[in-house]
Amino acid sequence: MNLHAIRNRKNEQDDTTNQTSNNQTHAHHYWALFAGSIVAIPILAWLEMWTIAGILILIVLLECLVLLFNGMRCPLTDIAARYTDDRADNFDIFLPL
Repeated sequence: MNLHAIRNRKNEQDDTTNQTSNNQTHAHHYWALFAGSIVAIPILAWLEMWTIAGILILIVLLECLVLLFNGMRCPLTDIAARYTDDRADNFDIFLPL
C-alpha cells in the first residue's frame, strides 16, 4: 500500500468518525428537547402557560406519530445501522463509558 492510499484511508476513517460524532451530538440535543418537553408540559399547565404547553404537546404527539407510522421504531435506527454490523438491542444508542 502506498503513502497516498494510506492517507486516503485515514481521511475516510476521520470523516466517518466525525459524521458519527456529529450524529450523536444531534441525537443528544433531540433527546434533550423531547424529554424536556415531556417534563415541562405538566409544569407549564400548572403555571397556566397554555400556549407553550400546547406547542410542546404537539411536538410530543408528532414524535408519537412518527414512531407509529414507522412501526414503533425510531427512523434514525436505519441510519445508525449503516455504521456498524452489530445488531444488539442497543446498537443504535451511544453509551459513553
